Amino acid sequence: MAIRRYGARPPFGAVSVFAAEAELRTRLYIDGFNLYYRALKDSPFRWLDLCRLADALFPRDAISRVNYFIARVDARPSNPGQAMR
Repeated sequence: MAIRRYGARPPFGAVSVFAAEAELRTRLYIDGFNLYYRALKDSPFRWLDLCRLADALFPRDAISRVNYFIARVDARPSNPGQAMR
């Protein structure tokens, strides 16, 4: 019998040795810059509920946290209000 690390799932098509498969506690880390410029910028979906997205992407997991990261924006001489926006 193989040893199962905490949170690991059996490979696709494999049978688990546990009677009831426990939910995985999952944390989602989102790079805000890439999400916006690769998926949302030129689309009508500018506002996105990240918790609902996590639930849709990982329906069998218990989402414990959604972390959204962006880079610090400094004011530029040509656009002094940029950092505030």
